[in-house]
Amino acid sequence: ALFPNLTSINQLVIFSGILLALAGMEMSAVHAAEVKNPQKDYPKSIGISAVVILILSSLGALSVAIVVPKKTINLASGAMEAFSVFLANYQVGFLIPFVALIMALGALGMMSTWIVGPVKGIFASALDGDFPPFFQKVNKKNMPQSILLVQAIIVTILSCIFLLMPSVSSSYWILVNMTIQLYLIMYFLMFVSAIVLRYKYPDKKRAYKIPGRYGLYIVSSVGILACVFSFILGFFPPEQIATGNTIFYELILIGGMVFFLTVPMVLYSCRKESWNLQKKPRSGR
Repeated sequence: ALFPNLTSINQLVIFSGILLALAGMEMSAVHAAEVKNPQKDYPKSIGISAVVILILSSLGALSVAIVVPKKTINLASGAMEAFSVFLANYQVGFLIPFVALIMALGALGMMSTWIVGPVKGIFASALDGDFPPFFQKVNKKNMPQSILLVQAIIVTILSCIFLLMPSVSSSYWILVNMTIQLYLIMYFLMFVSAIVLRYKYPDKKRAYKIPGRYGLYIVSSVGILACVFSFILGFFPPEQIATGNTIFYELILIGGMVFFLTVPMVLYSCRKESWNLQKKPRSGR
């Protein structure tokens, strides 16, 4: 059971979930200028980070799989289940609520990062006039209140998936899978853009260049193929999780992707000069 059944594509779908652990690593590029020799040290640090993340994630997943029976593992609470088994086995079950509280606090800290980070990016675009003035409003703490409100509404609607899917694991998986698919589209465009820019401006001086005459083309091509393969893979229901009706599963996945890809394009195409009247955030009070 340690190795997946490579003859079944539905067994390989969970591979897409692994990509989420590596998603967002490119955001660390903002610190590349602080490295002494970024052309050599930064790529090394990214490679080391990828290996460390995969090893730690694999060990964590294996520790849960060894302790918790396969049929009862829950994607959303597998770690908590493993702690419960460990603590109960050593006659210290009274510590379970404390461990749950610590994990909840950690999750809240992580969630606050994911909430504020994207909002700041959207807010910057709003100030540049890419969104209506409504999205430029801030509260007394200088936080973009309108964007946070819209985000809360969207997240609340997405949370209703837990009422429609057959289990918590299937609901959790489809939300994770939707996130991964949107990430893959972005990475696909990024790899294609790298090739196009190198082809159009081959002699332009760059802060960093992948070594070798065809280095960039090889790396980007591998990235494109990986994105396409993982993207197609994501549309297959995983064999390890009961996702219910396949048509319903696909409709939720595709519908969510279409929505989140269409809305920004519509807003961008409808932008007006009047939306960029203010250089400073406008108070919503």
